[in-house]
Amino acid sequence: GSKTTERAIKSALNQTYSNIEVVIVDATINKADILQKTKDKRVIYVKNKTDSNPIKTGVKTATGEYISFLYEADT
Repeated sequence: GSKTTERAIKSALNQTYSNIEVVIVDATINKADILQKTKDKRVIYVKNKTDSNPIKTGVKTATGEYISFLYEADT
């Protein structure tokens, strides 16, 4: 849910290596909610289209040399 996503974002942003971006690709989480709570320019939210693969969307959006994925399953 939203709390788990929020904790994951904060964890990524608090790493000692700060030259990162956090790309959130999601079809269900409210963009305004996430961006308001983080208020960090390194967080990028991309709405995933229903016909689009979220991994491809994330890779196309990311600008970094290395990419790591975190999945949140619906429960």
